[in-house]
Amino acid sequence: MQMWALEMAEHGITANAYAPGVTDTRMWDTIGAGLGAGSRDEIFKAFQPQIALGRPATPEDIAEVVSYMASERSRYVTGQTLIVDGGIIYS
Repeated sequence: MQMWALEMAEHGITANAYAPGVTDTRMWDTIGAGLGAGSRDEIFKAFQPQIALGRPATPEDIAEVVSYMASERSRYVTGQTLIVDGGIIYS
């Protein structure tokens, strides 16, 4: 990401990325079925102890970050990857 930021800076373009964690979307129904892992609620319950904020993200949580990064408010942010995972604790 930093290389993109360096290359695009001369054009006045910032380069950033976001990395969402577990997010409450229908995708998890497919993943759960494919893995035989149970319902979306069961999967999220299994993840809950690892997420500092105690819940999966909502699509709106992720959209807020994307909206910020696409706005003028982030004009001095470049070369960054914003991890939007509610504080997942990897053991």
